[in-house]
Amino acid sequence: MTTPYAPRPPAAPPVAQTSTLAVAGFVCSFFCSVLGLILSIMGRNECLRSGGALRGEGLALAGIIISSIFLALSAIGIVAAIAIPSFIDYAAKGKRTEADLNLMKIEKAVRQYAVENSELPRASAPLTPAASCCTDGTRKCFDVSSWRILAWQQIDFSIEEPHSFQYSYESDGKTFTARAVGDLDCDGDTVTYELQGALSDSGGVTFTKRGPIGRD
Repeated sequence: MTTPYAPRPPAAPPVAQTSTLAVAGFVCSFFCSVLGLILSIMGRNECLRSGGALRGEGLALAGIIISSIFLALSAIGIVAAIAIPSFIDYAAKGKRTEADLNLMKIEKAVRQYAVENSELPRASAPLTPAASCCTDGTRKCFDVSSWRILAWQQIDFSIEEPHSFQYSYESDGKTFTARAVGDLDCDGDTVTYELQGALSDSGGVTFTKRGPIGRD
C-alpha cells in the first residue's frame, strides 16, 4: 500500500531588503545634511525603481525632510551671522553721526559768538545730561532741563529729542574744547568725539576735530 505524502507547503515569498542608500541617507541627515540629502534622494529613487523589491522609501523620505530642515537652519544661521554684525555696525554709525552733527552745531554757534563778541564763550559745562544715557531703559538721554546751563545758553545749544551722547564744553575765552561722549553698547566702554577751537589774532576761530577716541 502506497503511503500518501502530505502536500509541500508553498514557498514563503522572499523578504524584501531595505535600501542601503536609504539607511545611509537617514543616518547622515543628522550629521552631514548635504550628504544625507543626496543619499536619501538616491535611496528613494532606488526603492521606486525596484518595484517593491527594496524597502526603505519612508526612511529615505524622512532623511530628505530632516536634511532639508537642517540645511534651512544652517542657511538662516549663516545669514544671521552676516546680517546681525552689519546691522549693529550700521546702528553704531548712525549714533556716531549724531555726535558729528551736534559738534558741527556747536562749531557754528561758537563761530557766530566770536564774531559778535570778539571772544569765545567764557564758560564751562560738565557732561550734559549728568547721567549716562545707559541708565534709561531706552538707552537714550532725554532731559531738556539739563541744558539750562550758562555755557549752553551762551551758544544757544540744546538737544530736545532723545540722543545717545553726553556733551561737555569748557573755554577760557581764547580756546575751547567740546566733547561728545557715548557708551553706545552700554558695556562700560565709551567713545569720545572732540572739537577744539582757538581764537586767532584776526578774530576768527580755527577748529580741530578728533575722534573717535576710545573703542565702544
